[in-house]
Amino acid sequence: MTFAKEKHGAPVTPDITVSWHSLSPDETLQQLQTHLETGLSKVEAERRMTEYGPNQLEEGKRTTFLQMVFGQLNNFVVILLIVAAIISAVLGEWVDASAIIAIVVLNRLSRR
Repeated sequence: MTFAKEKHGAPVTPDITVSWHSLSPDETLQQLQTHLETGLSKVEAERRMTEYGPNQLEEGKRTTFLQMVFGQLNNFVVILLIVAAIISAVLGEWVDASAIIAIVVLNRLSRR
């Protein structure tokens, strides 16, 4: 299998916008400029490692517990219910306050 070469003999960089799932195995090998049986030479593998970096996904930012809680409670109706529970508790209506908080918690647990 031969590959297109630039003027100076270096391989053409593969197109990264290709829909890889729709290519046949031979077309994929041609796009990646490699061979099925032999793979990349050590020199070419090192060149690609230098140019493109390792084949690893970067780890995203981790979500803290407080961010998760805020994300779950960041809803107008939920905030309204929590305010209602606080007002009920301040007025001494512990049963009502507990029921409202239970509704908020159960609602959040059911949406996981």
